Order: sequence, then C-alpha cells, then structure tokens
Amino acid sequence: MSLAIVACMPLLMLCLIGWWIGRFYQLKFGDNPNSWLFLLGGVLGVVGMVLHAQGSVAVLSEILLFLAGLAVGGGAFLLWYILLGPRSE
Repeated sequence: MSLAIVACMPLLMLCLIGWWIGRFYQLKFGDNPNSWLFLLGGVLGVVGMVLHAQGSVAVLSEILLFLAGLAVGGGAFLLWYILLGPRSE
C-alpha cells in the first residue's frame, strides 16, 4: 500500500504544477485552459493506484487509470493549445 502512495506522488506533483500554470494563465490573461482536467486526472490516478494496490477489481482500477491518462493528456493538450497555439490577432 505504501508503495502505491509513493508511485502516486510524481503524478500528483505534475498534475498540481499543470493546474497552477493553467490557473496563473487564466488569472493573468483571461483565457481558460481547462486546467481542472489536471486535478481530475490526478484524483482518478490516485484512486486507481490505491485500488490496484489493494487488490480490488483489476478492471475497475485499469479503467480509472485509463481515464486519468485521458484527463491529464487532454489537460496538457488544452494547456499547450491555449499557451502556444495559433492566435487570431
């Protein structure tokens, strides 16, 4: 169980850093990069890892980890698109 918590720490740190960057950009420039996807991905990842470490239903933990990956990937893409994407100016 403690190894699953240690494995979740890099995921949580990256998700919080992505959320902070998106939140800063939203407050400074007014664009919405949907940084809540990082938090959703982090929570789903932690829940999936803990369920996997406890030996719960393997399919449920795999589905949660897959959804966490989609959320973090989607959040990273939207953050990149808002920060570096094409401008209409």
